[in-house]
Amino acid sequence: MTKFDYQIDINSDSSLLISFKDSSNSELSSYIAQLTKSFSENTLEHFIEAVSAYNSILLLFYPLGWQPQKTINQINKHIELFRLATSTQISLIRVPICYDPEVATDLDTFCSKKNISIARFIELHTKPTYRIEMLGFLPGFLYLSGLDPLLAQPRKSTPDYKIPAGSVAIGGNQAGIYPIESPGGWHIIGRTPLKFFDSERSPPTLANPMDKIKFYAISYQEYCGYEY
Repeated sequence: MTKFDYQIDINSDSSLLISFKDSSNSELSSYIAQLTKSFSENTLEHFIEAVSAYNSILLLFYPLGWQPQKTINQINKHIELFRLATSTQISLIRVPICYDPEVATDLDTFCSKKNISIARFIELHTKPTYRIEMLGFLPGFLYLSGLDPLLAQPRKSTPDYKIPAGSVAIGGNQAGIYPIESPGGWHIIGRTPLKFFDSERSPPTLANPMDKIKFYAISYQEYCGYEY
């Protein structure tokens, strides 16, 4: 049996939510990532998709003929038998990031508030190896742990109306990457030319939960001329 306490709730007429009671930590994140994948490989009736978050897994089903309680019983049995893999395939993705003011629209203000130079910011931002904790709130949006505590900054009080795809950002104690253009309230401190979501690609996302990210700085000229 898993050592993580959980509960299953009917979330809608076509979904169930598995909520874990433990605080977010690396062990729970790894468990949720592997368990989510196992649902996709299992044969739950009427199953569509499993979507993981920090402390939960949302399971989506075709509603016609779906019996929630029967599925809950199947899930409980599945979790009881589930065991973490001793080794998993984790990718390390090197991500070029441009910190030029042309694309890092909040970097000057951010560094002024932190009373550090841009050079020092880049040093601190590129030093860690980040881990992808989950994908959301946009298709392929990366929530990254590993940010240096010195760079933590609350979200903006007034979100931006339009953030370009590829924008690298900080919100609270997390780093993130906007895969598509969208509104958002995180501080934009750079941009990458990599496409982390492409609906024409299979799979459409470039990275998955538990994969590692390593940023490295490139110039604005390199950013504009970047070739995939």
